[in-house]
Amino acid sequence: MIFREVANQLNFPEIERQILKFWEENNIFAQYKEKNKDKKKWSFQDGPITANGPMGVHHAWDSRYLVDTMATAFLSLVGLLIQHRCMLVLKRVKDIIRPIMRNIKFY
Repeated sequence: MIFREVANQLNFPEIERQILKFWEENNIFAQYKEKNKDKKKWSFQDGPITANGPMGVHHAWDSRYLVDTMATAFLSLVGLLIQHRCMLVLKRVKDIIRPIMRNIKFY
């Protein structure tokens, strides 16, 4: 078999303990720090925007408020275009039927 079999029930806390043990036994974190000691420092922006950094434009673009607003505006525009198209079709239908209806005599 190409792939090794995976258990149906995984014990994630135990897997995490095994990974941490491997890191400690092989001194992985110290090796990582040594490898990167002369490189430019950087960090992930993680958590709420006020927790560890200023707000960026990507926070606003990703906000639910902006997404909902844009979706509502788009759907309103689509609805307006459909309504306009229907009104044009109905106007054409009225223009066709009106002369016919004038000639029909209702008793």
